[in-house]
Amino acid sequence: MAQKVSRRNLVRGAVGAAVLATAPAILAQETKADPDLDRRLDDAEKQLAHPLDPDVKKLARKALGDLDKELKDRLKTKLPENSEPCFVYVPTTRA
Repeated sequence: MAQKVSRRNLVRGAVGAAVLATAPAILAQETKADPDLDRRLDDAEKQLAHPLDPDVKKLARKALGDLDKELKDRLKTKLPENSEPCFVYVPTTRA
């Protein structure tokens, strides 16, 4: 006797097939190189004693891009009127 196919299993199969079909297209997309990001990375590399490895350079490029994105997203946060100012308290030692 044939096993009955439930809607849950049918949806799982359809979603899995869609993911497999679109995965090559998603992975093939090229990210646009940011010239400002590359310039900042080159400036930082000039300050080092040895050149960076390609793997480290790729990680540093991603970290700088993520930092830029976080800085832009931070400014999108709207504070309510008459709210306390945001600041970072850094304790110092007594002189």
